[in-house]
Amino acid sequence: MQSDRQPHRRKASILLWVGIGALLSIPVARWAIFEIDHQYANIAAGGLILSAVGSLGLVWIRVASNVQRVASLFVVAVAAAAFYGCFELKGFTGETLPQFGWRSWLAAPKQTIDNVGVDADSPQIEYAKNAQFLQFLGSQRSGIIEEPSFGTHWRDHPPQLLWKKPIGAGWSGFVVHRSLAYTMYQDENDEVLAAFDLVSGNLRWSQRFPGRHYEPLGGLGPRATPTLFEDLLLSQTATGTVVCCNAVSGEVLWTQDVLKMGFATQGESEELIKWGRSASPLVVKKSDREQVIVPMGGKANSETPITLVSMELRTGNVLWKQGTAQIGYASPALIRIGIDLQIVSVNENNVTGHDLLDGKVLWTTDWVSHSNSDACASQPVSLEDGRILLGKGYAQGSKMIRLERASGDSSSNSQSWSVATLWQSSRVLKTKFTNAIYYDKRLYALSDGVLECVDPEDGKRIWRGGRFGQGQLLVVNGILLVSAEDGRIVLAKCEDGAVVYEQPILDGVTWNYPAVAGPFLLVRNGTEMVCLYSPAQKASQVVLNNDTVQ
Repeated sequence: MQSDRQPHRRKASILLWVGIGALLSIPVARWAIFEIDHQYANIAAGGLILSAVGSLGLVWIRVASNVQRVASLFVVAVAAAAFYGCFELKGFTGETLPQFGWRSWLAAPKQTIDNVGVDADSPQIEYAKNAQFLQFLGSQRSGIIEEPSFGTHWRDHPPQLLWKKPIGAGWSGFVVHRSLAYTMYQDENDEVLAAFDLVSGNLRWSQRFPGRHYEPLGGLGPRATPTLFEDLLLSQTATGTVVCCNAVSGEVLWTQDVLKMGFATQGESEELIKWGRSASPLVVKKSDREQVIVPMGGKANSETPITLVSMELRTGNVLWKQGTAQIGYASPALIRIGIDLQIVSVNENNVTGHDLLDGKVLWTTDWVSHSNSDACASQPVSLEDGRILLGKGYAQGSKMIRLERASGDSSSNSQSWSVATLWQSSRVLKTKFTNAIYYDKRLYALSDGVLECVDPEDGKRIWRGGRFGQGQLLVVNGILLVSAEDGRIVLAKCEDGAVVYEQPILDGVTWNYPAVAGPFLLVRNGTEMVCLYSPAQKASQVVLNNDTVQ
């Protein structure tokens, strides 16, 4: 009998040491991997926790009596049922940490705050008439906002909350024009493009488009921020419908199902493009041609070009399809290189430059990513002298390339451009859901969730600031405005990243880009939207009273 127990005890002893070793390895693994990538560190820690719990649980089963085993299983079952009955999984952070919230029968209703008491003579009404934020990353699609009517002296005079209202799921940002704010959200099985009154937050109009994209790690709903051009509003659903509406009335002028240009079904598309279509339409006007350009996507063995598709702005008719690379999650960018304008597209595994008029590929540079796993979602950042910064999360970092036309060659073919890598680093500008910004000869970004400033000449870090998760960043009137992943808004100095003001605004994971239009700041996530009011006159008065110069 004793000899029969020996192997049993040896197995229990081995499992015990495996469990203890896994527990002790958790801080070591997080320390070793955290600087490489926060998500990978969390995944490693999660795996070690499961190993420890599993090993120690088996030890307990082996050494406990039958009564103790039954009692333990009963306690675990009751605890799991109680937790499941009270909480539900709301989603994941950008670093793969699960987010739980109260179930609907226990949760408090979302707070609604209305902007009341606004009359026709209110300065808010007058400001709203001229407020503009016309596309993703601002009217110039650069992330740099120069807005004289927006005050940033928040430490002395914080912004005023105008309104706060519930909204459906989605990661679309706001654009603003003519007193209206536009965004997209999910409502049951429809993706909704909607216009809200900028001052009151009341719904002005909405258009519904059948479609539903959901991915457990990426969440539910539309991803793309709309684009405004004159009286037109353009956007793209997560399921691939490009739509053009009258921005004032909401009338649908045309739609195009881009997904079906390259795939037979949505399921087939999402096997390759896992996280949902997120690109904001790019409007280009040149030589009397108005076109709207979006990534297309398609099966790898198809003869049909799959990278970009161009449509006539007023009708939606297809003008051209070009490129053979699978699409990524960045929006097409219009970049000036010397006297040339090109469309630059960040794709799966490469970046391509395209001719403005016919979309032909002018150059290609490798940039590793996979659109069904470690995808690239960051915009190419144009500097000067033909330099373009490429950034990505998942421990990849960034690289700086330079484009040059061949000497004496003025043609626009693929042989006339050369691409050189100036530097590449896995340590800086690890932009996962966000974008780097080039401002005042420096590069700024949330690098794996940490605010960072980098010298564009050599890729060396100048400073690191606070940790804000996988949030978003703008430069507004020379100061860094961070929309943190946990729902805070933060102002920080460009000089050293020092935080000068922060305030919690939203509850829950916030990946949506903020919008600054006039003295208004719009912030939203998948459950709430908020408008803050920060006129520069009040901040200026505070500065004058303190006898300082603005």
